[in-house]
Amino acid sequence: MRQTQRFIPLLLLLSACVCMLFGCTATNSGRQHENPLDKPSTSAVGATFGEGLADEDLPAVVSTSILTDPIAVVPWNSNRCEVTSWCRYGEVEEGLYYGSANMSLAFAEKSDLDEWFVVCPFLDCKHAAEPDGCPSLINSNFVIRNERIYYSGTFEQYEKFWNDDPEPGAFMFLASVSQDGTGTKIEHIFDSSNISLNQGGGFAMYISPEYAIYCRIVLNSGGLYDAHIYILDENGEHLVYDEDIDFQPGGGGYGWDRKHNTFGDRMFLCGILDPTWQLPFILTEDYTIEQVDLTGLPEEGAYLSDNIYRCFRANDGYYDVNLETREETKLEEAQLENSHAFVVLPNCILESTLMGYTSLPMQSNVQQNAMKLFDGQRWWDVELPEELLEVKGKYLDVEAITSDRILLRLQENKDVILYQIFLGTDRPVMEYAGTVEYQELPESW
Repeated sequence: MRQTQRFIPLLLLLSACVCMLFGCTATNSGRQHENPLDKPSTSAVGATFGEGLADEDLPAVVSTSILTDPIAVVPWNSNRCEVTSWCRYGEVEEGLYYGSANMSLAFAEKSDLDEWFVVCPFLDCKHAAEPDGCPSLINSNFVIRNERIYYSGTFEQYEKFWNDDPEPGAFMFLASVSQDGTGTKIEHIFDSSNISLNQGGGFAMYISPEYAIYCRIVLNSGGLYDAHIYILDENGEHLVYDEDIDFQPGGGGYGWDRKHNTFGDRMFLCGILDPTWQLPFILTEDYTIEQVDLTGLPEEGAYLSDNIYRCFRANDGYYDVNLETREETKLEEAQLENSHAFVVLPNCILESTLMGYTSLPMQSNVQQNAMKLFDGQRWWDVELPEELLEVKGKYLDVEAITSDRILLRLQENKDVILYQIFLGTDRPVMEYAGTVEYQELPESW
């Protein structure tokens, strides 16, 4: 049996010691940046941008219908981080958890996002390459609840870690693990009967702060595919969708995810994949699945609240679209030329020439990059770091909004470079936060 060592958050202050305990090396990009968190912060909870400035120094208040409550610093135990990151990040008082398909679950102190440690209790574990399995291999979305981390997995992937499969042939389960990487256990097993992957069947699960959503697609005797969608919450499992689909799911399987950089109050843009496109669904308050029509609407950087779809059209402006009536209301003009925008929360919008996605390529004639931040009341000019002022061909994505900052992602080769904008300051400034180095997974994965 491998030896274990309990993960104690306070030990993270002794980074060298922790590194030995976890059998990993800290990631570091080698860049010479000043850590912004070395500077003392005096922002009070509830602070908003510019509260220390005189009235004449503040940008004008936006008076149109885009006006909402100002974004503020909130207590660390809010779920803002999970909701705005598609549950790829989790926030606790001491720091942030992060997981992706190419990295084991890792932890970093908020004061140093350049030092990420694999959350694994085994002294000699090789993590992704560990032949006996590793409890930190959470390569899907996750949430933190009641001091445990909940995530989905498949027995095919995790079979080495479990002594015995609780159900022979089972595909997908909901599991949890303590925040220190110990005490892994299966919480729920979903129905995977009659799934035949070589016949186009498939399964997938998404975990939100409120529930887990599971789908199974099987080929029935009539030659159609049965799509079953279940919701698992504190009251148990509920079947919310049971329909035949007359096409084979694209890629020979099933895709379930949020659309890239689309946000909402509830799970949004889940999709059964046909060979060409994704069918968008809304999960309603009473656990029904409704398909929505987004034809002609930007599907990236948008926000859905009830049936109001808030989106951005480049070189035009911001619109609220009633998905039932298709009535459009223009809220605000675009702030910058040749820019893109992410409506991350109703009261938080980032617009920049540094942001881009595939549906609208960036323009090459931008002389110098710029960024605007809407905090619920005003548009602010964001001070960019020098290395991003004139960079071309590299685009930022919003990673998450935590209790006290906005995290942004810049992909450089396979590494993830993190930048941050702190909330509750006199003026918004983007600063380098840290780098998450890519970890190559074994070919067997």
